[in-house]
Amino acid sequence: MNDKKAIILYSILGLIVIFSTLVTSALLMNKDSNHSEDTSKAAMTTEVQGNVTFTFMNSGEGMASVIETSNGGIAVIDTGTGENPFLQDYIQGRKVDILLLTSLDVGHIGGLTSLLDTCPVEKCFFPGSSGLAAYDDVSALISAHEISISNDEQYEMDDVVIKPIDFTENNIAYMVVHGSDRLIYQGDQTPENATKMLLSDDLKYSSITGIVAAKNGENAYFCSDLLRKHPKFVVANITENNDGNNQLTTYCKENNTDLYTFVANPMIPLHFSSSGNEMKLVGFG
Repeated sequence: MNDKKAIILYSILGLIVIFSTLVTSALLMNKDSNHSEDTSKAAMTTEVQGNVTFTFMNSGEGMASVIETSNGGIAVIDTGTGENPFLQDYIQGRKVDILLLTSLDVGHIGGLTSLLDTCPVEKCFFPGSSGLAAYDDVSALISAHEISISNDEQYEMDDVVIKPIDFTENNIAYMVVHGSDRLIYQGDQTPENATKMLLSDDLKYSSITGIVAAKNGENAYFCSDLLRKHPKFVVANITENNDGNNQLTTYCKENNTDLYTFVANPMIPLHFSSSGNEMKLVGFG
């Protein structure tokens, strides 16, 4: 009789354990499901209308980038040093819908005067504040060309959204979104700020397709935390591989991340195309 009672008792205990396990598993699955829904909502995307082209041009210690939509929209991020005419030759007088500057250092704004003298610009956004010499100089130049100085939370151009996602007095990092492709322009962003940026809602749950590396890929601006988002590629304004940028080049090599630079020929621009769910290099020159 005692043996039968023991068997019954152990059977009941076994059923209780199994039931508890099933309930716990269901709760965990539900939690994961809810997290996935939140992730989906947090990741910024756009409705794709066509391919978007990204062009990068070396300009000495700086780099200029042009974004073109399938409907003819044009955005420019940084103008380089201005020591060569690559940017204005590429734009050829076409209207620039949005001009965005990451920094007010000469490597980012040196070509500003030449650009404004050769093509119309609708609106402009840049870091800094009144009272800073560089900010006041750029503001005066922009205003002299009757261009709107904007402070929008984000910029929409056809099927592209460009959003400032890290602000300091000296630098703005931008995220460019086309479909589910996301490209980060760091400007002169410090590693500390890049790490903080990863905690923002814009990046916490979002993948990164590519990164335009900070400060010409210099070691002092290298952020391994940002690279751990596993971008498919990095663009860096590097014209010579040396000890000053070996952290980025080594990391990309060891982690199978494509690194695109101007080492082969600083005179030749890099052209990328985004389909909205894939971004890849499509040509040079």
